[in-house]
Amino acid sequence: MPNLSITPAVPAQIHLQAVDPTRNIAREYRIDASPDLFGHWIIDVHWGRIGTRGQSRTLSFAEMRAAQTFVRQTLSRRASAKKRIDVAYETTVGAVTGLDPSPSP
Repeated sequence: MPNLSITPAVPAQIHLQAVDPTRNIAREYRIDASPDLFGHWIIDVHWGRIGTRGQSRTLSFAEMRAAQTFVRQTLSRRASAKKRIDVAYETTVGAVTGLDPSPSP
């Protein structure tokens, strides 16, 4: 899983896929994080079968730390996919942008 620290004022995107053609599993999960004009963090989460419209959820956080916590918890759940669906999510090439290379405190 990618490093999870969102840097201030920099949009971030994480794109994950879980694919197993033999079992007809083709899932994708995307998290977009960006600041709005009022200083809040907007987190857009999109998920579903690859190639479909899927579902989405948009959340707003007044503090960057709360947004980071939500992203960490969400990715932690995706990391447990191997136990639940027997296929691990993998980051796609060039799919992690705007993330700080240092861990957050």
